Amino acid sequence: MATPGTQYMMQAGLAAGMSGKQGMHSPHPKPVDPHLSDPVNMLPPDLTPDSKSRIALRGVGGKDVFVPYLSIGAWSWGDKATFNYNPTRDLPRIHAAWAKLKSVGLTFVDTAQSYGDGESERICGSLFRDMPRDSFVVQTKWLSTPDMTNTLMQAGGPKSKLKDSLVRLNLDYVDIYLVHGPIHPSKISTVAKAWPTAWNPGWRGR
Repeated sequence: MATPGTQYMMQAGLAAGMSGKQGMHSPHPKPVDPHLSDPVNMLPPDLTPDSKSRIALRGVGGKDVFVPYLSIGAWSWGDKATFNYNPTRDLPRIHAAWAKLKSVGLTFVDTAQSYGDGESERICGSLFRDMPRDSFVVQTKWLSTPDMTNTLMQAGGPKSKLKDSLVRLNLDYVDIYLVHGPIHPSKISTVAKAWPTAWNPGWRGR
């Protein structure tokens, strides 16, 4: 199950200035010269992607994942701490938005176990229902909250949390699984040991 209160922990950290990468945000950020950006991360000037355009992400076993250039962020879906989610008001709007997104082929959704304490994943699962599995792409994330699972299992934490995410999503697998921020009590080398088993195509959440 998702760790209760995770959405409020995230909001408290963001409000305090915590960075998604490391440390705290500076109150006086320095602008970066755009010419210093790595060209490999920039679109060619003659490329104008549309809703049908896809990017190939290297997958396990040579099975690449093809995603639209635009991902649909699902943090607000089910999250009360930051977005004051109200199911009576917001759920019909989410379904209406999803119908429009499907009609133009933008079905790449970014969610996470911590968004709404797992409610975002549950909403995504309801949206994916009755859709062919190859008609959408979903990425979710493991957050290293120091709960019993992550603290005691260490390298087993990501796999255990992914299994819970799959139940909420009502899926056999996710297309992309990310670490939700690199700040956590375990060493990167320890956490990385879980990824081969979590990503094993033969495992598929079982």
